[in-house]
Amino acid sequence: MLKTIQAAPLLDQSEKARKELELYRALPTELTSTNPAEWWWERKGTFPILFDLASNYTCVQASSTPAERLLETQ
Repeated sequence: MLKTIQAAPLLDQSEKARKELELYRALPTELTSTNPAEWWWERKGTFPILFDLASNYTCVQASSTPAERLLETQ
């Protein structure tokens, strides 16, 4: 009985994530000029689970400078 009670929140969270993903996939495609970080920030209330995931993957800033040059002292 205890396993059933503990598993219920996981299923509920999984169902919420599935529904968020369905809503997200139904959206029209955005322009390539759209800032992904701003887009997710504006929709974090609608997609809280996906927002957390996207925050982990959109936080790295691109750079054309090799990492060695960034750490180099003059």
